[in-house]
Amino acid sequence: MASSKAPLHFSFGLIADIQYADHDDRMNYQQTQWRYYRNSLNHLQEAVYTWNSEENRNIEFVIQLGDLIDGRNFEKGGTSESNRALHVVSDAYKSFAGRIHHTWGNHELYNFTREQLFKTSLYSSPHRATSDNKIAYYSFTPFDGYRFVILDTFEISLIGSERGSPEFNKAVKILKNNKNEDKNSSIGISGMDRRFMAFNGGVSEKQLLWLDGVLDEASRNGERIIISGHLPIYEPATESLCLLWNFDSMLDVIHKYKCVMAYISGHDHFGGYAVDEYGVHHVTMEGVIEIPPGSNAFATVDMYQDRMMLRGYGVVASREMIFPK
Repeated sequence: MASSKAPLHFSFGLIADIQYADHDDRMNYQQTQWRYYRNSLNHLQEAVYTWNSEENRNIEFVIQLGDLIDGRNFEKGGTSESNRALHVVSDAYKSFAGRIHHTWGNHELYNFTREQLFKTSLYSSPHRATSDNKIAYYSFTPFDGYRFVILDTFEISLIGSERGSPEFNKAVKILKNNKNEDKNSSIGISGMDRRFMAFNGGVSEKQLLWLDGVLDEASRNGERIIISGHLPIYEPATESLCLLWNFDSMLDVIHKYKCVMAYISGHDHFGGYAVDEYGVHHVTMEGVIEIPPGSNAFATVDMYQDRMMLRGYGVVASREMIFPK
């Protein structure tokens, strides 16, 4: 464990897959887990209360790892119901004293088109007020020597993309790897090919080149990098069904540099953790939506010179993550 004498640089919060909806509890699509749509709001409120507590006074920001509201909102009442649910959840986290950084998941795109998302509070880029360039990935520096990267893991996707757009057409081509008529079905598909589902997505070559540039600059500046995206990229930390379509290309870029300390994601509600052969820590946060009343699923991460200390709440395990050298 970190020495009590080691100076704490800063802390941040993590939460994933809240999927709030004013909807009765029901089983998930696989009929294996209950989903607690209304109670997920209580879990978020408890997380915000904890992050605002004296114990967590060093928290600078929270990373919301995607799927903040459930797609059932749009099914129930279209965009107006989606906006209402977003307003309810925004009220729950607006009392947090720091900044919220949002990643976009598949449920964001079930509720809103990409064009609509850029006009909501879920577009958290610090550059939104100064740029008309609608890009959902960005980086920020909360503390000297650290840089955080927020990825757009649904840049290439069927959901949210305008039909006929280059991104949509690319997604159609990729999903030909899934021979099922229902592109959200994994029947007859095994191994890594199970990731070719319509509820997943990919990143563009442009985004990969941008990330390469960020990591190159960070490496030259001696910065440590933490990357976040809704979709995981390393199978030992998740099941293959939940992987980014081009996870291998993402890992190729990340592994070119020694500055990447961790990749943090959501999407796989069971969560996961693994360290890859380059020493990068892969954290998949458990999904709030499937946590029953009386427990929770969020975390606070304390940053030290040589490690991250993840303090888990509810079903999230606490762990010490030593930075690769």
